[in-house]
Amino acid sequence: MEPGTALAVLAMIKPTIKTIIELWQDTSHFGADIRGLSVRFNASKSFLNHYESILFTKDKFPGVSGMLYETLPDSERLTIFDMLGELRLVLDTYVAASKRYALNADRSKDEMDLANDKEREGLDTLVLARARAREEEQAKAVGWMKKTWWAVWEKKTVEELVRDFEKWIKRLRQLMKLVWGPLPFLTTLSQLQKVETDHDAEEVGLLEDVPLRKLIVAPPNTQTLSVTSLQMSPSAFSPIVAGSSYGTIFETTKVIVEHKTYDVNKINVIHEVAANRINRLIALLHEVNDARFKVLRCVNYFDEIPLRRIGMIFELPPGLDGPPTTLLSALSSRVSFSSFRPSLDARMRFARALAQTVLLLHSINWLHKSIRSETVLLLSEATPTSPPP
Repeated sequence: MEPGTALAVLAMIKPTIKTIIELWQDTSHFGADIRGLSVRFNASKSFLNHYESILFTKDKFPGVSGMLYETLPDSERLTIFDMLGELRLVLDTYVAASKRYALNADRSKDEMDLANDKEREGLDTLVLARARAREEEQAKAVGWMKKTWWAVWEKKTVEELVRDFEKWIKRLRQLMKLVWGPLPFLTTLSQLQKVETDHDAEEVGLLEDVPLRKLIVAPPNTQTLSVTSLQMSPSAFSPIVAGSSYGTIFETTKVIVEHKTYDVNKINVIHEVAANRINRLIALLHEVNDARFKVLRCVNYFDEIPLRRIGMIFELPPGLDGPPTTLLSALSSRVSFSSFRPSLDARMRFARALAQTVLLLHSINWLHKSIRSETVLLLSEATPTSPPP
């Protein structure tokens, strides 16, 4: 699908959106709820504008000649075009119905005004004053009719339109995240540094994994993030049970520690190459802020020099019921499987989530190299208890 065709549909959508916003400015036809709905509608409009700029602005991204839309596979371009057609249909349908409603309301008022004009003919001052009072009562009746119509039909229609627009933006965001990952300008450090300055990509959340990508694509002899500030004393970690890797830091934060051993040189100092690899790994895991990766975030680390090992501290989500367990432990435990065996649906969802995580990691060129049952953690949420009577 050619960019010109998609831009033509966009050119028809934007005036329709403007018409709807102007229509909602006339509060005489709507209740007080229209203000909040207008804010949500305008937010979706802003997202649409950002995506339009990302897809159809020429030479916007490094290494891309012309529009980004032109570089996408045919299937993705066709999907975006179809989605634009869907949005246009939804917006046009609402405008047509809403104009009919506004026309009917105005016609009722005009008919009352005409009746009042006839009543005024030949009336003296006293009768005219009474007619004006009656006119005010009828105007209130018209307002009541409009409010009733808003409560019965128009409010529901506006809410559906706002929800449909928000759902459409969510679908477009999901599609853009899928096509964004493999783009060629996200594979070098210099290009990533240029991309992260793009306002439109930042506003729609496409730059969330850029810090992570920068760490992955950076040359081995460079350090893009200093981890010195993350180092803490080994004594800051308090294991729940002696010798356990599960415990707390700062008294309340639940964490789990993973140890990495290292070799030392002749003067009993860690080798520079090993130190650089460990620092890069800590920096990489510290930058994981996207929940889609399903990777625990490294918040601190400590160096146990006598044992020649680094302890990487990973923060656990709040509200867990006890320490995490590995998939291997769960599969090997006869007690857990005899008392509770996950349903087929639960196992399929788990497998799908694991596959999605691996795909996402690979999309940013992050190879785990050690995915097995021992390295997959299972977190158990605490069961809510009923309050005492």
